[in-house]
Amino acid sequence: MAWEVVKSLNIEIGSTDYKVCVSNTGFNLLFEIYEPFFGRIFFGTNYWPEISEALKTLALQSYKNQRTDQIDVYVRGDKKKKVSLSARKNKIKIACMQADEHKISWIIDSDTEKRGGNPQKIIISITSAKDMMQLKEFVKQLDQLYKMIENGKIKKPEFGGYGLFYPKEMEKHDRSMLAFKVLLDDSKFSCFLRLDENKNKSDDEVKIARAKVASEARKKGLSFLEEKRGDDGFISYNNTEIVYDWEIRRDWHGNYNNIAIRYIDRKKLYHAVEFPPPNPGKEKHPLSSDYPNLIDVINFIKKNKLSQKDPYFIYKTLGQFARKINKPEIVLSIQCSQAAPVWPTLESSDGYFVAAWHIDFKLAGTVMRTTGNNAGERGEYYDCENYGIFAFNRTGIKKFKDSIIKQFSGGITKDVFGNVVPKVRKWI
Repeated sequence: MAWEVVKSLNIEIGSTDYKVCVSNTGFNLLFEIYEPFFGRIFFGTNYWPEISEALKTLALQSYKNQRTDQIDVYVRGDKKKKVSLSARKNKIKIACMQADEHKISWIIDSDTEKRGGNPQKIIISITSAKDMMQLKEFVKQLDQLYKMIENGKIKKPEFGGYGLFYPKEMEKHDRSMLAFKVLLDDSKFSCFLRLDENKNKSDDEVKIARAKVASEARKKGLSFLEEKRGDDGFISYNNTEIVYDWEIRRDWHGNYNNIAIRYIDRKKLYHAVEFPPPNPGKEKHPLSSDYPNLIDVINFIKKNKLSQKDPYFIYKTLGQFARKINKPEIVLSIQCSQAAPVWPTLESSDGYFVAAWHIDFKLAGTVMRTTGNNAGERGEYYDCENYGIFAFNRTGIKKFKDSIIKQFSGGITKDVFGNVVPKVRKWI
């Protein structure tokens, strides 16, 4: 589905008309800049302040025909991708570039399949004082668009930000883990979370949001570990640390009457999914019509008196990205629905979670995804058919613990990283 253009404007520099769009991908806000017939580039709008300063610096050098210079704006968290701005002989080139695995050779990146696969670059010519004035106007107008985003006049995506981890979403992530911990802890099981209430004077909204949750939990007497590793925490059982990765799935809202409800990010629609799903992993064959809000789809289920005996997951297989699978300390993946309880709330009538051992995941292929500020990034993903699904309440978590006890009672083995896991891994 095409990205939604929220705002657009045309700016002339010399004899060229540039089109600028603010586009909402459903996850990120991007600046898309078109040089008609010749090029196009897009990048996360939160990179604009750095790119703006680079443009101002290079414009003067280009106009005075000084030596070739280059300024790189790196994609946060990925030093193999950057927006590169270079000035030479009255021309400024802006290009998205990607490095090889050794970070030796850099090539101009290509657009996603959704945008035709053309190289991401544009050229701006600065040959006169008039061109310079027009470039300043170009920067000024993008500055204004950036301020509109920061002031909330241009709305950010529904899930909250520019990158993969958004403040509100990460707060919900941590609060759902806290709810899980409170329901799980007993004489046999202890859940330890990695939260840090010291935000280190950071201006990062995500860290501030997470620190707020950690501080609140600490004051309420909940124990957790300071965030020192890349995992979310571990479950201690029978002298074994079961390190887990936790996530809230965007595409799985809940199971009302055990009917799975799926949310389609790009379409902003909900629908109830048939049981069993006739075509797992596809956006087809909903049990209900598409609805613009959750209330309508639940009313549809009520009106038609639809229900299933047991809760079920939307897909036949449970998926996980390679970056999580390849963390050697993690042995368990736990994924919950958007309807999961968030501490201090502990019960949810339609919240569910799915659990699977990392050892049971196999490489399944490559998918398009959005991480950091990159839309349409390709990445490997893994999946497995051996998983358990549980209601996110006291009864469901008791069943989860009973399943863990039963699995470990069949003996233990070790994964490729030397972590202890059950030899017989059957969730149901």
